[in-house]
Amino acid sequence: MWTSRVGRVARLNACLAKVTRRRCTCSASAEEAYDLHRLSGPRLTDTVGQLKDLRIQEFKGSRYVVPSTVAFNLNGNGRTWDMIQSMGSVAIVLYHTELDAAIVVRQFRPPVWASQIGEDGRKPEVEAGFTYELCAGLIDKEGLSPKEIAREEILEEVGYDVELESITGITSYVHACAHLGTEEQIFYAEVDESMRASSGGGLSDDGEAIEVFALPMGQALSFVLESEVPKSAALIIGLQWLLNAKRAGGK
Repeated sequence: MWTSRVGRVARLNACLAKVTRRRCTCSASAEEAYDLHRLSGPRLTDTVGQLKDLRIQEFKGSRYVVPSTVAFNLNGNGRTWDMIQSMGSVAIVLYHTELDAAIVVRQFRPPVWASQIGEDGRKPEVEAGFTYELCAGLIDKEGLSPKEIAREEILEEVGYDVELESITGITSYVHACAHLGTEEQIFYAEVDESMRASSGGGLSDDGEAIEVFALPMGQALSFVLESEVPKSAALIIGLQWLLNAKRAGGK
């Protein structure tokens, strides 16, 4: 019985290792597989070379997340539910009119990397923490509307200066309903190279290192449906909306 259990654990760890290696490979190899055209920002290899001393440490408080417990009574039974209080956010679907492509970004996400640490403490490769996403940001700037924050994020992350009036709302969704519950508002805007104001890449002083790509519309659906390419929920929602909008001949 003990031998059987050890064998199962060993096989599980081997499977996890294969998944991690596959995700590492897919994050980088997606560029070639989906004809991603690199536009700007720090290269993945450069960012990997700068990432040092990765580890998990004790939570010491943060302005961005607050672990909490909600107490309530349901059908006469007292219950509690653990959650994380956080801020709302925005994400922007960007369509490059000259390239007939969606703008996507790639960056290192520490929780994605940390979630792949094995039960035996084995750490995944750094590349396992990189994900593809829409341009996005937290609603954390006092006095600015979500649309104004979206405009700032476009400039900071991908380098295009978009007029506020040309940014339109698409929809919103709820992040991680079971433990977060915050809203992310999704916007849409079109860009071209005449609107290029900088190389983007995010704010290096805030620890951002964002690589920017153009994803051809002809590859967008396959990219969204490929489970081995790590990507955000907003990217999946936003690119499907864009594909439907273009099929319908609308914005």
